[in-house]
Amino acid sequence: MKKTFANIITEGIIGIGFGSFSYLVFLLFKWQTTLPTAQNIISIWLMSFLIGALTEIFDFYGMSILTLLVHFCSTVILVLAMTAYNGWLATLSHSPLAWTSVIGLYLFIWLTLFTYQHLSVKRINQKLAQRNQKK
Repeated sequence: MKKTFANIITEGIIGIGFGSFSYLVFLLFKWQTTLPTAQNIISIWLMSFLIGALTEIFDFYGMSILTLLVHFCSTVILVLAMTAYNGWLATLSHSPLAWTSVIGLYLFIWLTLFTYQHLSVKRINQKLAQRNQKK
């Protein structure tokens, strides 16, 4: 499937949604000890956009352990860069709960996307079966 710039932008915007959700989870459970700032929010949006855009590697190279590992490592690097930029790196590096949360959210997002994709494919297949029965 040929991907366009618009597809990458769309994936990035979806990433912003997941990143915003993740940031709200961190705020909800008070894993961030400072008040949010515009700098924090914008850096999280940028990081999330890039992580979302990186999902395009699965369309280019397929779903494999290697592409998943590349995406996960890229995600960790982007999280580290964002936390360093916001001055949270010391908290992240000394808190096993923070890393558990990052990995847990990563897995939750993948499970959500996998479930959504599975249900969409199932719905499309049902509609195709109905259409073929009418013929």
